[in-house]
Amino acid sequence: MSTKRFNVTGLTMINEEWGDEPDDFCIQLHCELKDGNPGGEAFVVTVMSPRVLARGLTEPNTVDWGRGCLFMRDYDASAVQEELQRFVDQGRAKDWTELSEYVGRFFDWI
Repeated sequence: MSTKRFNVTGLTMINEEWGDEPDDFCIQLHCELKDGNPGGEAFVVTVMSPRVLARGLTEPNTVDWGRGCLFMRDYDASAVQEELQRFVDQGRAKDWTELSEYVGRFFDWI
């Protein structure tokens, strides 16, 4: 059985926080997926800079989870979309159920 192609068709910004510098941001996006049929699904991804991450790690022994997050120095929506497409492709899902299980290990479905 061949692998079904799921496409990241868009990113919709749902929340954004920008600091005073270009490398100080935290952005929450809906990542929309389609398979060529009507309808589709979406999951939430947070894209943040290392500067924002560092602010959250205030104590020497602070531990923070990265589930649902991508980290990048300069925000670039097309680079985020390309990375999420690579992520989806790596799952090699044959149907929505397999895709749901794969994506659900890393991100929250909407």
